[in-house]
Amino acid sequence: MLENKSEQKQDESYLGAHEAEIALKMKNTAGYFFIQDSSNGRFDYAFYDDAFKEIDAGIYEASNRTIQEVAAQVLLEVKGLPVSVCEVIDCAEFLETVDRAEYFPQKTYEALKELMESGKDEVAFQCGYGYYAIQKTSEGYDYIAYDDQWQEIGGNSYEEPDASLEEVISWIFQDERCGSLECKPLDYREVVRGTIQSAKMRLSEENLTPTSEIGRREKALGGLSRHDIERTVLHIASLALEDSGVDQDVKLLAARVYGSRTREGLYRDNSDIDVVLSYSGDLREDDFFNILHEHSITIAGMTVDINPISREKTGTLEAYMERAETYLDQRENNKLLIPHQQDRDKSTKKSAHKGVGERQSVLQALRSRQAKQKAQEKSGEPKKAHTHKKGEQEL
Repeated sequence: MLENKSEQKQDESYLGAHEAEIALKMKNTAGYFFIQDSSNGRFDYAFYDDAFKEIDAGIYEASNRTIQEVAAQVLLEVKGLPVSVCEVIDCAEFLETVDRAEYFPQKTYEALKELMESGKDEVAFQCGYGYYAIQKTSEGYDYIAYDDQWQEIGGNSYEEPDASLEEVISWIFQDERCGSLECKPLDYREVVRGTIQSAKMRLSEENLTPTSEIGRREKALGGLSRHDIERTVLHIASLALEDSGVDQDVKLLAARVYGSRTREGLYRDNSDIDVVLSYSGDLREDDFFNILHEHSITIAGMTVDINPISREKTGTLEAYMERAETYLDQRENNKLLIPHQQDRDKSTKKSAHKGVGERQSVLQALRSRQAKQKAQEKSGEPKKAHTHKKGEQEL
């Protein structure tokens, strides 16, 4: 019993008209207190730390007493605290947080709070030595789990298009049981860089995989992944060889998406999806190309340009992809140089006197053209084995 009747009345008034359960935040001790009426004079209570982990619990039996009276009594007897140093909080929200903390610890929740409130369609976070990448889709959300080498080790889809990021990340922690690991937000661009670098390791002859195994969706590919497209191309090629009766003469090795749609800013809306198909066998590259392109191939509404390369003639897929990447690097550099050259030309014209500026810009243009020609002769564009396809075939 509280010794001071007026203090007891104040505590009961402060706790309000709760009939079945009360949740309190203890301001001075950075913890929480919860109590509920289990009927027949029995009250269950529990104390929680600031991470919402239960640290003490018990049963208080007292007939003909209200939950407000019992809450004040337990706080005073167990913690030596008056109700006045506590804040009444919403019971439903508190219990939801307690349940979530079992698999999604509060410390981790706070670390990822800004990411969960970002509203972005693509987010990522590091968890221990691994990574998680989340993408919003028309059906809901996809997530992929990666190891420390950016190889996919798991993932799932949630067909809940109206779910929030907080809900999705909570589901991931519940499904993956990774709550004991330290987590922190990660720039999604790190996912892109990491997965591409990891895929390069699967190009060598000893580690060659049928696809790049890049499973994240890409806007440039119509919301599909490279793995999806590469697997589809391998299937199409297998059927085409079988229909042509030469499937016994050819061994399909691997397929890789490459070209302009793998680089932001290099592709147009009508750009093809370029896929290089590595194979081994007696079939000529031109003949294989014709077999594959007897009918137009489209995926997600985009034309697919399959470029078969023979390991015996053109070489390894690894070497081909290196040349392709070098060519794309050059295209990106040229794209960056053009605005700077235009700015210099404008500046030259403004400062020119009596036609000198015009002569200088012509000389600069000549030198630029000569340098570009030398660079092309030195590096060269990675060859495509076929030039007779209708329309220009672009990387």
